[in-house]
Amino acid sequence: MLAGNLDRRVTFERATATQASPSGEQVLTWAEERSVWAQVEPLSGVELFRSQQLGAKVDTRFRIRWPGASVEITPDETLRILYEGRYYDIRSVLELGRREGLEIMAEARAD
Repeated sequence: MLAGNLDRRVTFERATATQASPSGEQVLTWAEERSVWAQVEPLSGVELFRSQQLGAKVDTRFRIRWPGASVEITPDETLRILYEGRYYDIRSVLELGRREGLEIMAEARAD
């Protein structure tokens, strides 16, 4: 993985569940976990009709250096990527080479 291709700064945010005191329901609180350099490649933009509203789905590929054994990047609802003011839900994570890096497929909502 060439360092020159990693020219965008992205932030991983992790959610923790906290209990709202008046209602008792759990609320997700997002906090920055780490910022890394990444290669960002938009793949497609598709307009969708959902419940009579027009929305957009943007698929993006993020490539980052191997984060180390102590960092877990998984496609679940408690981890997201923040890039240029937009939040991305992680859909899949693939290892590049022999722990050289990760390829992360993510989806952002533009509505």
